[in-house]
Amino acid sequence: MNHFRGLSLGIVQLFSKQILCGLALLKEAAIIHCDLKPENILLCTSPVKPAEIKIIDFGSACMENRTVYSYIQSRYYRSPEVLLGYQYTTAIDMWSFGCIVAELFLGLPLFPGASEFDLLKRMIEILGGQPPDYVLRDAKNTSKFFKCIGSLQHIESSESSKNGRSVYQALTVEEYETRELKKPSIGKEYFNHMNLEAIVTNYPYRKNLAKEDIVKESQIRLALIDFLKGLVEFDPAKRWSPFQASKHPFVTGEPFIHPYKPPPETPHMVSKSQLYSIYILILCLG
Repeated sequence: MNHFRGLSLGIVQLFSKQILCGLALLKEAAIIHCDLKPENILLCTSPVKPAEIKIIDFGSACMENRTVYSYIQSRYYRSPEVLLGYQYTTAIDMWSFGCIVAELFLGLPLFPGASEFDLLKRMIEILGGQPPDYVLRDAKNTSKFFKCIGSLQHIESSESSKNGRSVYQALTVEEYETRELKKPSIGKEYFNHMNLEAIVTNYPYRKNLAKEDIVKESQIRLALIDFLKGLVEFDPAKRWSPFQASKHPFVTGEPFIHPYKPPPETPHMVSKSQLYSIYILILCLG
């Protein structure tokens, strides 16, 4: 990062496209990276070919059907389902990817939580929602961060979720302190606004930018907001896959006219030679 100044949107779009190619390969092989963060995104430069992005450090990676560990992902990039102790899939890497894209643009982490409580608190404030009831009902750590405001019958039937009303409510700082017998660490606020749209929209434009360029960038920012919403989605079942995200106007460069509706997931996205390389990686992972 550049003195807490993010990268230009053009570069963010280029990097996003390349990272998605890597994530598509991992998803095809059912590999979860488990520690996707800016430090594990390598920029490779060469005098004879364009710069390339590579995903590195597979020390925490696992197969999707062998999710043994629960304490994974660096905190700022940790998905809600991992934080809550819910069964996770390759979708957790897409959450981390969304956090990375936001940070590339903003120059600061989107969710710089000083503790897991603070992390979840920031997620809820910035995204304006919370994990779905089916996740909260089955997750191991729900009681650390939420209280039940509905009956057991409602929880088991999930009728409240269908009606758009959750039977779970996030704990306040005071309630958390009473329940856990300790104060949660709360980090510094880096943004003047506390919702995703306002954070991206009000991010300062580069100096000396022509008026027509400001208008153009404002439209790309709208595409970025919509793009991020599909990535930092609380519901892992609704979070976009690498393939779905790769078709978004923010990545393709097509004009952004209305909220993006992702296409159905496709079963095969990579060639046989690429799959062979992935299987070699699987063998290395054990």
